[in-house]
Amino acid sequence: MAVSRAQDRLDALGRAHHRRYDESTATALGDGARFVLERWNGDLRRLMDEADGEPARARELLQEVPRIGPTGADIFCREVQAVWPRMRPFADARVREAAGSLGLPRTRRALAALVPVGDFARFADGLVRASLSPDAADRQTGSAPSQVIIDGLPTRHPPPSESPAPPGSPGSPGSSTMCMAASSAEAAPPLIPTSRATTEM
Repeated sequence: MAVSRAQDRLDALGRAHHRRYDESTATALGDGARFVLERWNGDLRRLMDEADGEPARARELLQEVPRIGPTGADIFCREVQAVWPRMRPFADARVREAAGSLGLPRTRRALAALVPVGDFARFADGLVRASLSPDAADRQTGSAPSQVIIDGLPTRHPPPSESPAPPGSPGSPGSSTMCMAASSAEAAPPLIPTSRATTEM
């Protein structure tokens, strides 16, 4: 990535049907790759070492990579926890909001208790996809279901103390304090400069 031409990167984005991205995106991909090579010798596992294994700190460090903001960092952390155990359980605001809309707990540790630890990344990803489905806004969220199946994973019944807030209360789905609008960057491909990001830690 670091040695490829900007036009090659732009052509690759076009072949992947990401046609709304322009030369600035292609340039940022090269800049990001060079940053990772210089900062962590091309090995993103060193980012986690620099963060002392703390997901919150790793998320901050990711945002030092050109064109990676909070949403991009959240997407990266959400996905990479499948192969980086030290990142688990990572549940960004998008995941927690999606869980609440299905009557599931809204804290990462309570959500992690619902599925086997090795399945949490898949579970989190499934929650986000469920929130993007056409009928997401029509779901009833007044009481917690006895079981919700996300991406083929049946969840355990959440404890009563973690039941969602009643509709209309602060932080509940549909309330004025809960933002369900997704950033347009959520649909963007995460800018992962090197393939070594997915190496088992």
